[in-house]
Amino acid sequence: MACPRLGLIHSTLNVRQPFDHLLTRLLDVRPHLLWTHMLLTPPPGAPAVSELLALCELARRRFGTIILLHDGDYKEKVRHPEDLSQAVDLALCNHRHDRSVWKIPTLYWPYACFPQDRIREPCPEWACRLAFAGQMGSGIYDARTRLLQALALDTAVGLRVFSSGNTLLATPELAASSEAVLGFGRPGSDWIDTRVFQYPGAGAVLLHNDVPSDSGLEPNIHFLPYTSESPESVAAVLAEHRRQREAVRLQMRLRAFDHGQVHHSYTARVTSVLDALDLDPAR
Repeated sequence: MACPRLGLIHSTLNVRQPFDHLLTRLLDVRPHLLWTHMLLTPPPGAPAVSELLALCELARRRFGTIILLHDGDYKEKVRHPEDLSQAVDLALCNHRHDRSVWKIPTLYWPYACFPQDRIREPCPEWACRLAFAGQMGSGIYDARTRLLQALALDTAVGLRVFSSGNTLLATPELAASSEAVLGFGRPGSDWIDTRVFQYPGAGAVLLHNDVPSDSGLEPNIHFLPYTSESPESVAAVLAEHRRQREAVRLQMRLRAFDHGQVHHSYTARVTSVLDALDLDPAR
């Protein structure tokens, strides 16, 4: 998504292949940048971590390839506590946990929104008053599930839950077609809900209880804050928003969209990596 907008040629390589297949592709493409995902936690069908790191080391040594490790493993404990400096140049972390054991630089790299040139037209398939897209259940989802169940009983709220299938690729349509989208954080931790950037950057009116101040998203300017685990707060915030003139509601969408696309799109995230590496895609 981001690379073509920046003039970069991007090629995708599925890691669920034998080592020899990956090696052949690497020798053929000779990439300048190699973006890796699940490098240290490979899925079934992929080579072992040691083999993947050997490929990265080979690429660095033979072609001068810059290796980027995406660390989306939101755990304080490092699962692969070893020196990676011979195989990896930069770790992109969606958390702020200590990864110094890897002996490589890190860049804070939270979730992003899809690059869009404009807010999509509303789509009847996704139309609703308040939308929630995501999982429900016990454990880490317990508080969110209780809140959703309480909101479902309030017909004035008009909650519609999208919990089956992957709605990620429908984000632009859902953002544009719903009156508002509900998100959930974990106040007191540095975990960030994906919806903080995903939906405002697509032009949604986001209701959220935990938007970090360093995101640049301002309450009642780019999103609507509510009190954690309080269905009454959600209902009151929605009711107040619905009392606003349509032009006022539209302005919030436009502000959120513009801010998200400039600062939190995948284009912005890729640009931050190029800046950190002092690379100019025009060269």
